[in-house]
Amino acid sequence: MKFTKYYLPLFALTMSLTSCGFGFYRVTYDTTALENKNVSAYSIFNIDAATTYDLETKKTKGKINIRYEKNKEYIPYITIEDYLSLLPFKREFVYKVYDSYSGQRVDIGIKDSIDGTISSYYYAARFLNGSKTVQYQGGFNSAMTTYEDKPELIEGLDTKERIVGGQNSASYANYYNFNFNSYLNNDLVYYPLMFLNTVFSDDSGINVIYDMDKLFVFSDYKDASNFVYSLNDEECRIYTATEKYAHEHNQNVMPKYLRDFNRDILLFTMDNYYGIKTTRGINSMISYYKSSGLYDKFVDEDASIRNLAISEAINKLNDDHTGIIANFYGPVWGDLVTTERGEDSKARSAAEKLLSDNRKAVYENSGLTLKDVRYSSDGKVAVIVFDAFMEEDIPLLVENLNKVVAKGGVEKVVLDISTNGGGYLANLYKALAIISEDPVYSINFHIDTANVTYELYGEYDANGDEKYDKDDCYGDDFKFYILTSKASFSCGNAFPCDAKVNGLATIIGETSGGGECAVATHLLGNHFFFQHSSINHLGTYKNGRFIGFEPGATPDISLSYDDFYDIEKIAEAIK
Repeated sequence: MKFTKYYLPLFALTMSLTSCGFGFYRVTYDTTALENKNVSAYSIFNIDAATTYDLETKKTKGKINIRYEKNKEYIPYITIEDYLSLLPFKREFVYKVYDSYSGQRVDIGIKDSIDGTISSYYYAARFLNGSKTVQYQGGFNSAMTTYEDKPELIEGLDTKERIVGGQNSASYANYYNFNFNSYLNNDLVYYPLMFLNTVFSDDSGINVIYDMDKLFVFSDYKDASNFVYSLNDEECRIYTATEKYAHEHNQNVMPKYLRDFNRDILLFTMDNYYGIKTTRGINSMISYYKSSGLYDKFVDEDASIRNLAISEAINKLNDDHTGIIANFYGPVWGDLVTTERGEDSKARSAAEKLLSDNRKAVYENSGLTLKDVRYSSDGKVAVIVFDAFMEEDIPLLVENLNKVVAKGGVEKVVLDISTNGGGYLANLYKALAIISEDPVYSINFHIDTANVTYELYGEYDANGDEKYDKDDCYGDDFKFYILTSKASFSCGNAFPCDAKVNGLATIIGETSGGGECAVATHLLGNHFFFQHSSINHLGTYKNGRFIGFEPGATPDISLSYDDFYDIEKIAEAIK
């Protein structure tokens, strides 16, 4: 399930992050050993893969100062101020970086119209350099302009949030097990660029790549993969300068220091931002990968061994939300080597293929498409395929429900999400409101690093008349059933789970396929780009306890695959 500003409102906060008694440690080292370079930054959003761009048209601002340790030029260091200056903030948002007793503090919020200070706090973080801990609270993805290209996702939604469990506590990301240094020079603190990427991109959705003489800023990995620019009559990609630099310096093997750093970034990310680590019974990613024999392979000189180990490390988690999706080194030091997914992932994939093929045959034999509504012979049961939570799916669902209303005589509607692999959380909210007796929805999010549970609730104006009323929903018109399978994943899992908990529908078929976490994306050391289950969990809050949706929705009425698309047998089963 995709996680941007359309999924969670920002948490308007009055922050008070404590220093937690870690004492005064400004930085790890000074910058006497650092080299200095000024580079330009380029913004690559909404890229057309068929276009070769004039690089100068993508330049965002003046020079950015980066530093790097002598003979370790592939790991750039940058200040927090310069890093935040690269992000595409909306005009009304501001950020402030302060020196504090135990490190550096970052505040992000709405700018006061009079004096330009922050009047409403949305995010705060403290970099506690002595304890190698980042303490953070809130979120600022809605402050980014890059998420304004899909306004239809939130059109008609009225969303509110409130804390129902725990307190609005801070989260922690610890890096004391990893070799991330910080340097002080002229009262400025420099951190590794990829470290700041990991810390901030979890909220912003923005990543920054360094190619030895430029910085590229992007949100969608496809933009970074597809970006082609012209330089000195040569077509270049974001790895071109790195590739040239490596060849000019006879570095056909990735330097050992960079292999070590990339491993640290991988394990830091998975230790602090992987949402179902404890669900998988993992306390420490370092220990987990050491016990599985992969830890040393992550830094193997042989690129094929190293990249195979990274692929295996991700895939063995058996999590369809988690996987490598792009390689931004290109051919410089070997491409990703794919390995088999986990058993649950393979079972879901096999079920999706089998069910899709079976359903396609049934519809074709009936002269119908998957967008058509099917009716039982007595006209009392209607089946609507609801196969994803993407932009076009909610309007089609409403259109088909209106057709069923217009036909008359239908008492029960089966929403077939048997191969629904998820989509946008905003559309999950809409679907829950549509099948309610009133156009309302409610679902809980739990942030496990802060141990706090929020209820997201609101209304949806499905017919666009700017009113929230019973004309926007269909719970009074029909009794709803939801057909699920192990291929019903992510939002396709949360939908039946939440509907069952709140009494909106009866579940039929087999237990849905899990995937309770929203998706986050991170760069692994300027190298592989991967998505993973985030620390934001979907579930329900009952009797003072959050219960996640990872186990899936158990059917009230079980069906064999042979009967999944036999509408007469479905009608008989739900009679």
